[in-house]
Amino acid sequence: MLAAGTAPVAAGAAADVPAADAPHYDWRLPRGFPTPRVPADKPHVRRQVALGRRLFFRARLSITGHYSCASCHDPAHAFSDGRRVAIGATGEALPHNAMALVNVAYNISFGWAKPQCAPLRHRCSNRC
Repeated sequence: MLAAGTAPVAAGAAADVPAADAPHYDWRLPRGFPTPRVPADKPHVRRQVALGRRLFFRARLSITGHYSCASCHDPAHAFSDGRRVAIGATGEALPHNAMALVNVAYNISFGWAKPQCAPLRHRCSNRC
């Protein structure tokens, strides 16, 4: 399964994260899966994969500082939260569930609030 930005992640498989010092990432894709597109100005390197994994589990990045991406997109629940209706970072019930993060390396947009904010790096840098 490809999840958390473009990092391949398997539930409980921290050993799948490559060493941060090697320059290029070795995609381990199932037969028939194309290599995900990577912007020419941002070649996919192992440090970025490791950073993506750390940020995915970093709670202090949320509005309250108590929830990480993994709080709602839990690897133990197929990168979802197992609920019919998601609970937001401030405790409110949301009008949708926490969609499972499956093959997100192929996404062109991340998030429902601003789908026009295609590159994830723009979302992180407040360009959207």
